[in-house]
Amino acid sequence: MGKESTSSDMGSKARAMKTLLQTCTNLGSVTQTTILLTNHVYDDPTAMFPSIEKNMPGGKACVYLPSVTVQLARKPVKDDGGKTTDAKLAVGQKNYSGIIIRALTRKNRFIKQYLEGEMFLSFSSGLDRYYGLLDLAVGHGIVIQGGATYTLEDGSKLGYYRNFRKDIDLWEKTIIPKLELKIKKEWSYSNEEVEVPEEVIETEDNE
Repeated sequence: MGKESTSSDMGSKARAMKTLLQTCTNLGSVTQTTILLTNHVYDDPTAMFPSIEKNMPGGKACVYLPSVTVQLARKPVKDDGGKTTDAKLAVGQKNYSGIIIRALTRKNRFIKQYLEGEMFLSFSSGLDRYYGLLDLAVGHGIVIQGGATYTLEDGSKLGYYRNFRKDIDLWEKTIIPKLELKIKKEWSYSNEEVEVPEEVIETEDNE
């Protein structure tokens, strides 16, 4: 626009983004620095069937160069009276109290890819720290679900989800530490414990 030219870029934007990504990748590797970049996604209008992976502008460099790519999607959520979400509606605001942000790891060089999680962003109080962790805890056996109520794996009763979803001590001291140990093993690429032969152990002891 500064040159009074409104013609299409003919790939100049993609080349510029590729150069930027190459520079950031090299600098981040040398300095051991994490670099966070954001980009837009869009559907492929020529695809016959929708894909779980959306397109990104910038050419193939945006796909191959990053070490981790997280694809975000949003869904508006209606106020449910505090059962699963906590938000206050403003005067004149419709029933939507926030949005559910779905994060999909479409690429990951460190742990298994295509992991998916959800976060609740309230329009009144911001991001809910513990939303979405209950499903992970139930899936890993840390929390046992029995109908509409929950218990810990040691038999301690938690009751309904709305009764303990704000219990900071329960999440920070009991559920989250156990959950981190579980996911570190299951989400890694090599999640099987390798058995060392006894001959190798005896040889190392003798040395």
